Amino acid sequence: MWPRKQEEIGRNRNSGFVGFMDRKSADMALKEMDGFILLGYEMKVCWGKYVPIPPKPIFENGNVTKKPSTGFPFSATIPTEVQSSHLGMITASDKLDNYSQTPEVHVIIPHDIRIKKLIHRTVEYVIRYGSKFEELLMAKELGSQRWKLYSLLNGDQLDSWKTEMFYMFSEGPIWIPPPLPYSDNIGEEHSESSEEEENEKMEMEKNKLGRVATGRLCKRLRKLDMTRGSIARTMVFAIERAEASDQIAEIITKYKFDSTTDKKSMIARLYLVSDILNNSSAPVSNAWKLRQSFEKKLEAFFEVFVTSYREIDARLKAEQFRRSVLTVLAIWESLLVFPTEFISKLALGFFQNHLDV
Repeated sequence: MWPRKQEEIGRNRNSGFVGFMDRKSADMALKEMDGFILLGYEMKVCWGKYVPIPPKPIFENGNVTKKPSTGFPFSATIPTEVQSSHLGMITASDKLDNYSQTPEVHVIIPHDIRIKKLIHRTVEYVIRYGSKFEELLMAKELGSQRWKLYSLLNGDQLDSWKTEMFYMFSEGPIWIPPPLPYSDNIGEEHSESSEEEENEKMEMEKNKLGRVATGRLCKRLRKLDMTRGSIARTMVFAIERAEASDQIAEIITKYKFDSTTDKKSMIARLYLVSDILNNSSAPVSNAWKLRQSFEKKLEAFFEVFVTSYREIDARLKAEQFRRSVLTVLAIWESLLVFPTEFISKLALGFFQNHLDV
């Protein structure tokens, strides 16, 4: 909260910033609180700048009950949903005859910086003092602490790790690492020269983007616009690194991309995806993998477009946005990029007149 300095205190006013998990809640708060009298002062509320949204809210209004113990180590749970291997669609497990009964541990990075520092310090001590020290902590161990230790001991970096599901030990639960964090400044410390990236690649696991390459891709996405050159350069960058297709698709469809993103930037991102898909048949090593990798991500990617479309108040702007998206899907259908059924599913949200499925 402000003011912080004595000079600001003399102005006899306070100010602060509040973040919400979705735009609808923020809009409701703005309408309810703007002009509200609090302790004799009239509140003035307006929109602030965009901030990254965490996986879970730091504060929830109302009583939040603690989840009961699952009975498995590290609070592992039996999955209630399974992933379709073809379309990336989520299907309820009770509708399937055979589905996984293996417990899963979903690792969540704590938002509290004190807890995060405690985990890092604990991992340092376990590495330094060995199994005897670890045994003393087992009774109170956090899942994120165990995963971080395992991750570092298997060659991952403090701020970069493998995101694939894995078994930590035989007949144990499946561990699901958290997604990689991408900060606003990632890539700024690296030059456009490929020498630094090539040196890192020699030490990296095959089929993975290193920190330098990831930073360079994120930097391109931050500067991406509707110009042909901007989209083409980023497309070529992705095609040339197609061996890391899953990671490329993950970054392009999620990095700094949600329903609050500028509409022109959203369309530019869609044009980029389309350009990559149209060139995935190029005679470049592993380029064909990009189509498979993007297919797994497109359903969630287009849900963001649908949400953004429904939040546009002006009918003309909403229709222009809708036509831009549907034009791309029509091109995909004419070029047989994906099956017609899959493309129709992506387009469905634009034909429902703001009604839920």
